[in-house]
Amino acid sequence: MHLTHQIAEQILNEIRTVIEEDINIMDETGLIIASTNRNRVNTFHEGARLLIEDNMDQLIVTNDHEYRGCMKGTNLPIHLDSEIMGVIGITGEPQRTIKYGLILKKMTEMLLHESLRMSEQFGSQQEKNMLINDLIHGNFKNLQYNLEERMKRNGISVTGEYTVAIIKNTAPATASKSGSAKMLSDRIVSDIVDEISSANIHIMFNGTVFIIIACCGHRELYRELEIACSRLNRSPHISLFCTIGNDYEDYMNIYRSYNEAGNILSYFDCDEDETGIYLFNNIMLDYVIEQLPKMHKENLCRIVFERCREDEIPEFCDFIISFFNANGSLTALSKKYFAHKNTIQYKIQKLQKKTGYDLRKSYDLFVLYIAAICAPTVSHI
Repeated sequence: MHLTHQIAEQILNEIRTVIEEDINIMDETGLIIASTNRNRVNTFHEGARLLIEDNMDQLIVTNDHEYRGCMKGTNLPIHLDSEIMGVIGITGEPQRTIKYGLILKKMTEMLLHESLRMSEQFGSQQEKNMLINDLIHGNFKNLQYNLEERMKRNGISVTGEYTVAIIKNTAPATASKSGSAKMLSDRIVSDIVDEISSANIHIMFNGTVFIIIACCGHRELYRELEIACSRLNRSPHISLFCTIGNDYEDYMNIYRSYNEAGNILSYFDCDEDETGIYLFNNIMLDYVIEQLPKMHKENLCRIVFERCREDEIPEFCDFIISFFNANGSLTALSKKYFAHKNTIQYKIQKLQKKTGYDLRKSYDLFVLYIAAICAPTVSHI
């Protein structure tokens, strides 16, 4: 790792408030790459070069221009894993600057080490993001590296079940694009990644949604997301809406699960602050029905409900959908509507009389369910 101008500036911004004297940071060639005295940036510091070449513990400059490009002060090496990466110099009377030298040196080395760690993490996450992107889009041709080797290197199993989930934070975004808003956004992303990522769950954020590849079945992923989201949704500025595709045995089909999760997300068109976890496997029928041409859906609704009053249709639709979801259980329907079973039987008979379709017959139930889902007065969520 080289001590770059960008890293040096970041370090300088952190330590410049410690003392009033000017601070300079030099790279391994002796070039001043960051300084509180802007006039000295990109100038040569002979003292720093000598300190590095002779592997000195410190270099005190007692007079201005004692060395080319130098002013009196204290210069100390910056180490990273026992290697000298550069030099930090403090301009001023040596008797005063020497007191701050070791403190600033230690601070600089700690910040440099942290910068390296973050750089490595960023590089590792970038590599994983590229892999996840290839897997969810089925980019298996002309890849630079062997796909299975990349999966192993990033901790993604090359065998077993795979399920993809998409998570959207539906909490209202901050209107400001200020630094504080950016910091808030970064913290939210970090909180979500920290909470959901695990040994068998791999997550990336594409700037809009979180995409998960899980090395497990959709039911297991559902349980894990349910626990994580229940905790995260208690936090301000976080409201998570999740969709989960089906699971597949072969990683070559990961893109199918991703497309299913994406289709559900588009289907629901979730509102602000809306939360929930939805399995493609559970709403596949509703999704398929939604793809029917509008003309066919309108014709079916007109035929089924043509003898019903307009104010009766929403109530009938709600009852049909509830009957379907309860698998025709009169007990479950009685509990839902707080009504006696005889009242439920009456509702079934009334619907048959009005529409000509009997909920107790499988074909009729299917027709009624499609009509109820397609009715414009029904919410699909």
